[in-house]
Amino acid sequence: MTEPYLSIIFAARNDNHCEGFMGRFQNSLNILRDLGDKHRLSFEIIIVEWNPLPDMPQLKEVLSFKKDLNSTVRIITVPYEIHKSVPGTPFDAVRADEITFFQNIALNVGTRRAKGKYVICTNADVIFNEKLLSFLSERKLSSKCFYRIYRFDVQKEISPDIPVEEIMDFCQNNSIMRGQKIEANKLHRRAAGDFFLMAKKSFEKIRGYAEIKCDGLKIDGDILDSASRFYRQFILDEPMRIYHQYHVNRYEKTYDRNLHVKKSYRDVYKNAKGLNKLLIRLHKRRKNCNDKNWGLINYDLLEHRIG
Repeated sequence: MTEPYLSIIFAARNDNHCEGFMGRFQNSLNILRDLGDKHRLSFEIIIVEWNPLPDMPQLKEVLSFKKDLNSTVRIITVPYEIHKSVPGTPFDAVRADEITFFQNIALNVGTRRAKGKYVICTNADVIFNEKLLSFLSERKLSSKCFYRIYRFDVQKEISPDIPVEEIMDFCQNNSIMRGQKIEANKLHRRAAGDFFLMAKKSFEKIRGYAEIKCDGLKIDGDILDSASRFYRQFILDEPMRIYHQYHVNRYEKTYDRNLHVKKSYRDVYKNAKGLNKLLIRLHKRRKNCNDKNWGLINYDLLEHRIG
């Protein structure tokens, strides 16, 4: 079987994150499935199910996948025992032992095992518009670049079980751009965790996201600094977009995997100042934060394939 051009990585689990999570994730998958097939995009979907809750159905049981899907869906499970074995660092989040979902490490798990020439790390409530998927199908990406895009926030909930075409129209008509356009010489840090695209070999060179015990809050943009040491930023501009589906703000309610959340970066991490200094020092020396086993590559993880 020919290897895919693109691997799209999600880190997720069935924990009702910010209420209605599974419905938003299903919308994202439906868009990729239908519009990806329409434009004959060569891709695989990798879902890293991190530390699934024992009293909740697993993702393969609650998500719907089209039987004649041209692409492959791979669900890789990181069980509780491995989650608990992740070593701590001096730079972990406050109350890190109470966090049950390490998003950055989960994305590394998927990236390390990706078969695509290029990899997109994204979030389960993000929708790619048709112009973006059409562009990706043209295979014009460069291994000398890493890619970012502008995010548009959908202002209303998307009704469940509506056709893909209606979802796209709804997003376009009920969304606003997050922030302003970025100057050409500056890194595009807004919503850094929602879309980061780069060649698989480039991810291997920088060894992915910093593997500290956290849920990714306020540190997912660090990979931009790591990548910019070697590669040029390219911002995918209009009419290409990603849409962030509306949900309850996680600062408004407390969820199990976000027990540590506070609005200040300094309050989130045990040693924020030391972490910043370490990362700056590593970037200047062109060294990586993670060791050769990044992405838990030394573990034989259970994988469920569809398609």
